[in-house]
Amino acid sequence: MPDSITLAVMAALALPLFLQLLLKVHAIRHLRQPQSPLLEGAECPPALVILCLRGGDPFLHRSLGLLIDQDYPRYRIRIVVDSPDDEAHQYLKKVFGESPPAHVEILTLTERHSTCTYKMSGILFGSQNLPEGTACVAFMDGDTVPHRTWLRELATPIVRDGAGVSTGNRWYAPQQLSLGSLCRVWWGASALSLMTWFRIPWGGTMAVRSDLLRDEELRTRLRHAYSEDTTIGQFAADRGERIEFPPTLVILNREVIGMRSLFQFDVRQMFAVRLTHQCWPLMALHGVVSGLTLTYPLWRLCGLPVSGMADVAFAVFIFAWGTIELVQMVSIRQILATRGDRLAGWSEPLRWFYALLALIVLPCLHMAAVLHAATLRRIYWRGVWYRIGGQPPLRVERDEWMPAAKT
Repeated sequence: MPDSITLAVMAALALPLFLQLLLKVHAIRHLRQPQSPLLEGAECPPALVILCLRGGDPFLHRSLGLLIDQDYPRYRIRIVVDSPDDEAHQYLKKVFGESPPAHVEILTLTERHSTCTYKMSGILFGSQNLPEGTACVAFMDGDTVPHRTWLRELATPIVRDGAGVSTGNRWYAPQQLSLGSLCRVWWGASALSLMTWFRIPWGGTMAVRSDLLRDEELRTRLRHAYSEDTTIGQFAADRGERIEFPPTLVILNREVIGMRSLFQFDVRQMFAVRLTHQCWPLMALHGVVSGLTLTYPLWRLCGLPVSGMADVAFAVFIFAWGTIELVQMVSIRQILATRGDRLAGWSEPLRWFYALLALIVLPCLHMAAVLHAATLRRIYWRGVWYRIGGQPPLRVERDEWMPAAKT
């Protein structure tokens, strides 16, 4: 008969496993649903894509090249660069030369608010005076590498079905193996299922119906916001608008990342949810419960007095969790294969080693990120320190890249 400590350990492992099963089944069903027919050429109304740049990104040149060659008949692009001296201009010149294509506008941010992040200032600046007839406005990040039908897939749920927001998800497939990169692979796999479940859009691939973006209440929220995705997602939820996740909008990211950068990245993601979205308590609970569960190996090293049955339960937990994640990966691979994107195989022993180690390390790191995000009063992003709390709730404190910048 198992002792009380062993039973408690087994129960603690069963709860997060059940939650993971529930989330993954929901995500896999979503990824495997039939794709809705895309808009025909004559159905495509004018659209606008806004890209805010501050500094460079590893794949920005490729992102720009694919953005200007979208399979969409009528769209314009507004690129809002943070300052005249920003290094992003070098990437723009390499791709466009001295004269950008006719459907591309390159703007320099001149209206900078002190009560939101600089990216929000860029979005507000770029979305002023929308071109006549614009039905939807799409947003992307500098590290988003859009496939040819990216904009058409974003626009279809808005134009055809009247959704307020449509969005995709990122999928990490690093070109080089490292513990940090494999941790982010698992992080992305978990984030995809959580964001689908809680209906949280991703700003790296998101489109908004133009009348919502013109709404003064939303623009006021953005003037006091840290991130556009959680802010727009919560606004849409408050208004009863649908947020659609076309399953084909999986954006491949091949960047390599270290453990320290991954932790900072995770903190920023959780911090954005904490500030704006109503699901923060549940997201925080998920992170803490998962982290506590995966501290079991540490407990054992400290001499926790449990029977071998608890060890077997933990091994089953890791195996089941890994299997669920792999099933989701197969679904992602099938989506990517339809557009010619291939992912590395799992034949390398080193990949399996890092993947298994990351499966144990990540929940502990994520729990630490959640707890850190819950207590933050200052945060650093792209050279800028932001203060949180008080009135206004967010304020630019210091710009380290441009000390003389007026806010």
